[in-house]
Amino acid sequence: MVLAELRNRNIKNYKCRHFNLENDFSEFGNFDLIINFGLIYHLKNVEKNLNCCAKMSDEILLESNVCDSNDPSKIIYVNHPDGISQSVGGVGSRCSPSYIERIFENNNFNVIRCWSKDLNSEPYVYDWEHNNDDSLDGKKRLFWNFKRRK
Repeated sequence: MVLAELRNRNIKNYKCRHFNLENDFSEFGNFDLIINFGLIYHLKNVEKNLNCCAKMSDEILLESNVCDSNDPSKIIYVNHPDGISQSVGGVGSRCSPSYIERIFENNNFNVIRCWSKDLNSEPYVYDWEHNNDDSLDGKKRLFWNFKRRK
């Protein structure tokens, strides 16, 4: 947080807050767009986090590491060391893509899954083939654009 404050000290009205995103963060208000990249696999309560995002914006860009499953209820918990770049509570998760999409569909969002080799960057793969084997190789990632239905 200190580094972010130093880097952005000349930006008018810049505010930096340290906050546990396992908790309800709707107090921060509403936004035109929420960018949620590389966060949810560091959380234990993914559903709470994504439901909060859905309350706060009509458009969400999301990128995450996922497990290889088509099951809309599949979430696999993994132990993470506590630390600034890992889970605050020591437990992260790997959700199936369908798990994430189910949450947004239930919140009245259209799901746009970006499934393109153009997104691939070593070692991460975004256009992988589903084996539906619950694998967690750490390389399978997905990118979505969720837009609220009118």
